This record gives sequence, C-alpha cells and structure tokens, in this order.
Amino acid sequence: MGILANHYGHWTGTNGFRLRPHETFYKAPASARVAAGAGGHLARVEYTWTHPEDGDCEGLLVLGRGTGDNALVAFWADNWHQQPVPLTMAGHVEAGEMWSLEAKYHHEWAWRIVVETPPDLLRITMDNVVPASEMTESLPRGPYPAMLAELRRDES
Repeated sequence: MGILANHYGHWTGTNGFRLRPHETFYKAPASARVAAGAGGHLARVEYTWTHPEDGDCEGLLVLGRGTGDNALVAFWADNWHQQPVPLTMAGHVEAGEMWSLEAKYHHEWAWRIVVETPPDLLRITMDNVVPASEMTESLPRGPYPAMLAELRRDES
C-alpha cells in the first residue's frame, strides 16, 4: 500500500497561522489534496491556506520512505514559508498514522512538520523550533506551532 493511501483525495477545513508563539492563531479556510506519486512510492500533499496580510498561499510536501525501519524523507516548499528552494527533510513514521519530519534552516533554526492521519481526519502541524542562541523572554527555546491545519474529507 502506498504512503498515506487511506487519505488520498480532497480535504477541507481550517488552518491556524501565527508568526510568534505569543500571537493568537489567525484561522482561515484551508484545503489539501493527497495523491500517490511514483506508483505509490511517494505521497504528494498539496495544500492551500491564507496568510492574514499576504492572502492566498500554497505548499507542497512530498513524502517517501527512507532507508531503515520507519524512516522518511521529504521535500517541502511553500510560497510563504519556504521558497524559492525546497527544504529537504528527514524523519520517521509512527504506527502508520503519524508522519514526523524535521530539517534545519537559517543556521540553527529548525522546522518540524507532523502529518497525522487518523480515520476521517488529516491534521498537519508545522512547528518552528527556536534554537537556544535565539531565545528571548517572548521567544522561548524549542518548538512552537506556527501552522495547525485540521481537515476533513471533502465528499463533494
């Protein structure tokens, strides 16, 4: 069976966005389309969301199996967060329902994407991971959710 095969199709719901951990999430409609790539060896997650000031945004996450048990590889691009060069990510899958990826960017900063696939739900969480060298009172060290998408299968 292909990666994310039980979740192929179109999904709609909401996405919450915030730039900093002390900010309130800006919630807006969001969508995703999950499809097989390379004969099921890859999964494509194409998604849309809305930035509060810059408007409509879109992204692409391509997942594949890595070498070793439960290992994942991916590349990710988003016209607001990660552009023009895609970010190459690595991670693992847990129990076939939680796909967790991470990569460094801008020196010590990291970006973490977790795709959860319980029945009838597609949840995509994107965490910004603050390094110790950048922490402040209003920006604590470690991960904080910057994007939270909760999507349900679109039957229309």
